[in-house]
Amino acid sequence: ELDLLRDQADAPADVRAGCGALVQEAYGRGSEHNLSVILARLQWAGAAGAPYPRKLASVDKAEKAATAALLAAATAEEVKSGSASAASKRRRLEAAASINAQKQAAYDKTGAAASYAAEQAKKDAEMQKMVAEVEAQKAEDERSAREEAAKLAAEEARKADEEAAARKEEKEAADIFHTARRAQKRIAAGGGSADDEPKGEPKGLTAEDFFAKRRKEKEAGAAAEEPKGLAAADDFFAKMRAEKAQKEAGAAAEKPAVLAGADDFFAKMRGE
Repeated sequence: ELDLLRDQADAPADVRAGCGALVQEAYGRGSEHNLSVILARLQWAGAAGAPYPRKLASVDKAEKAATAALLAAATAEEVKSGSASAASKRRRLEAAASINAQKQAAYDKTGAAASYAAEQAKKDAEMQKMVAEVEAQKAEDERSAREEAAKLAAEEARKADEEAAARKEEKEAADIFHTARRAQKRIAAGGGSADDEPKGEPKGLTAEDFFAKRRKEKEAGAAAEEPKGLAAADDFFAKMRAEKAQKEAGAAAEKPAVLAGADDFFAKMRGE
């Protein structure tokens, strides 16, 4: 297109026409781009001889038109003749293309279904795992709650037993005290003998002294028993706290002596 001669009298116009023809040819072949063509021709002043021969654009156009006409005629003749081999080949190609399209569609459908099934199976597995973890945690929480409730119930039962035993002991002590007081009153009134008075209790013992004595005896008996469980732990930590307090008291007692020695040392240094 650029080498065809379109305007013999005007070289710039010939160049512009060649560039425009090239752009139109590109668009005619389906180009969708924004095209620009740059063409530079050098003509030397005083160059000897004529320039190289260039084909006229009109001649090239006529040749292209003739070639297109011959090709169209040949195509029409081939279609008119109805070549059996060409028609059979075309049908085979069309059938093969249809089969390939069907295979591709089936493959795409199968692949999509398999991918969806795999994704769904993965989600179901994750959901089952999460449900199992939740159920396990729920069972663990229920077990912990039952153990805690059993501990609280056992502790309350133990406290209730201790309170019942304490009330029983207090009642027995009160009965003993009142029996002793009644015996003392009968003896004082002359209605009884000294043998009726309970043994082991001092005469003239008031109620407060009597119950205080019973509490001390109970505490002494409890202290004589070897501590177990939480009681043993309480005794251990009480002992540790007592030892720590004793050490801190010893350190506090030694500290003034150390400071006094330091004061003597610095006083001696200042005197020197």
